[in-house]
Amino acid sequence: MQPAYAAIREWLQTDRANAPTDRLGSWTLPNGEAYYNERLFAMTTLPVTADEVHATGLAEVARLRAAMEALRDSVGFNGSLQEFFVSMRADQRFYFADTDEGREAYLQLARDYLAAVTAKLPDYFGLLPKAGLDVKRVELFREQPGGAQHYYPGTPDGSRNGIFYAHLSDMQAMPRYTLEAIAYHEGLPGHHMQISIAQEQAVQYFLDNSPTPEATVRSEVERYIITPGQATAYKTGMMKIQQLRAQAEAALGDKFDIRGFHDTVLGGGALPLAVLEARVQRWIDKRLAGA
Repeated sequence: MQPAYAAIREWLQTDRANAPTDRLGSWTLPNGEAYYNERLFAMTTLPVTADEVHATGLAEVARLRAAMEALRDSVGFNGSLQEFFVSMRADQRFYFADTDEGREAYLQLARDYLAAVTAKLPDYFGLLPKAGLDVKRVELFREQPGGAQHYYPGTPDGSRNGIFYAHLSDMQAMPRYTLEAIAYHEGLPGHHMQISIAQEQAVQYFLDNSPTPEATVRSEVERYIITPGQATAYKTGMMKIQQLRAQAEAALGDKFDIRGFHDTVLGGGALPLAVLEARVQRWIDKRLAGA
């Protein structure tokens, strides 16, 4: 296959000169705005406009910034929030050594986080995956500095484990302080359970509002540009599920059961959010009726 890939690469390098330099992202192409809105609907399954998503995003950034500023103050850091982020990115206490031992320590910490949450899953979920979950370094042939950690599903019958992959070619792009949340997102109770915008304007915005290393930020922003709406779906879905939980807790009071709620959300597989909302409402109605 190598000659074919070499030919494709040569064509891409030659054709690159024909690419416009003033267009970044699919929305700058002909009918790009319509395509962007279609992708938002396809990814979120809700009739939201780009302006509505943007307004929600700004509100969430403001909420999270307030929480991070409170954390900065609580640890006694004197400086702006951006200076706090710079300090976190530079402080070597938050990084493992760029050695084989350091990489294994990173993977082991991820396993420790996942083992701890696995022990708690039966308290919150009735439906649990049959397949186990392995934590591995991305294979060298496809590893890239700052590449997004990701999940590869196991088999439905549990005969092959799911895999939480981490890019470890640059340990300075893999701080400790992001690992726990990523392990939960990609592993448990995240993707493992679920499955078993101009580029520089965007990069700077990400860096200004997060201590995530720049290599990781650039990888993420490239994903946002190429597949519009895909990352938006995560946040939109999270907020809808939180809304449905609050709705269920208010309606059911003492009859609210966290395991039953989680099983209702996950038990139907991947659903449009309007269908998920109806499913949760039916569960609420049954609980109120004593079923």
